[in-house]
Amino acid sequence: MTRKEKKKLKKYLPVLLLVGGGAVAYAISRSRSTNQDEGGEDPGGEDPGAQDHGLPLANLPRGLSNNNPLNIKLTSISWLGKVPKNQNTDGTFEQFFELSNGYKATITNLLAYKNLGYNTLRKIIEHWAPYDAGNYLTYVSTQSGLAPDEILTDNVYNKAKNLWGIVRPMAIFENGVGYTAQVESTWDSFLKGFQS
Repeated sequence: MTRKEKKKLKKYLPVLLLVGGGAVAYAISRSRSTNQDEGGEDPGGEDPGAQDHGLPLANLPRGLSNNNPLNIKLTSISWLGKVPKNQNTDGTFEQFFELSNGYKATITNLLAYKNLGYNTLRKIIEHWAPYDAGNYLTYVSTQSGLAPDEILTDNVYNKAKNLWGIVRPMAIFENGVGYTAQVESTWDSFLKGFQS
């Protein structure tokens, strides 16, 4: 991440995310890419005496079993509902106590990406998953109906249900086509929590 991107990211923090009828505020101290390379301590929420959280869930792909449908890498960000680093049993990817927290973190990341200028599918996917950007981009573009270099409008970002066109194919690509029903049902449950 460039110095300019870091400065721009700080300008937009904390991010206020409007989802349906509810508002969720997230304080993000750093971007995902910066934290991927750092092994810093988890700054908040650690309770050495906490009980076992029961993750990962059995018989599901890694993203769904960690309640992290888009496989956000382990960071020092204090996500809402994040399993503290000292209790994380995955070691590479974040774990969340509830799947809805994983979706909230995903949406927060996408909004932060928009504010950093990652405003096309190509820019988002190349930053999110540079290891497999070609296949990933083709799949998300085909499934969402959005061209890889089409500028994503504010309308796409203004409600969680509008982001579903991007989040759904990303979550399916991350977890596998065989788990489409689980991805869709968990998103529906997530949205119901925000309807007024």
